[in-house]
Amino acid sequence: MGRFCAAPAPAKNTINPYRLTANAMDLNEVVEVIRGTVRNSSSRIATCAAARVSCEGWLKVELLHALTLRFNDREDVELLPEKQHIDLVISDRQEKILIELKTFPCNYGASGKPITNFIGGVIRDLEKLCPLRAKGTKCLAVWVAYAIPDTIPASWPRHLARVRGVASVTHCVDVIPLWPGQNAHLHIMEPLVADVTIGSQTLPL
Repeated sequence: MGRFCAAPAPAKNTINPYRLTANAMDLNEVVEVIRGTVRNSSSRIATCAAARVSCEGWLKVELLHALTLRFNDREDVELLPEKQHIDLVISDRQEKILIELKTFPCNYGASGKPITNFIGGVIRDLEKLCPLRAKGTKCLAVWVAYAIPDTIPASWPRHLARVRGVASVTHCVDVIPLWPGQNAHLHIMEPLVADVTIGSQTLPL
């Protein structure tokens, strides 16, 4: 589940509120900010689950706010939403972290868009990030599915297996209670490393 700290005090006035500072970015730190933000927003996710709607736009704003607060006291870090068709980009002089987001309601026990379609969207995000991952560029696919019963449906492991097939690392799997018997599942993953072909030999980038 993890241990989370209280949010830092609001940032002082600056010319550009998204111009942040950092000695060095830490991927694990970014993962914990994302996990803490989602976990602390369970009531809002529950509202979206009850209405069977996505909360992706809301989550993007919440993460923009949380990451701005987290990195505000550091130098030369910039946080940009929707840069080159990536949901969130964090960068400094040495590296950048690309973040793609997906949130979706599941149709367990109700009618609606098949979950297979939503899982396909997560897979496409990971495939999109794969060729962008390189030295100095890290990539994260962040996705939240809801509401999933305590007793995991038989189809859920198959969906997870499809996603994990195009991911190299899973940094976070968190089950967040929404209401009795129903939860949101948060996953934070890195894509596979793209391969390059040299002669007849295929090597990872």
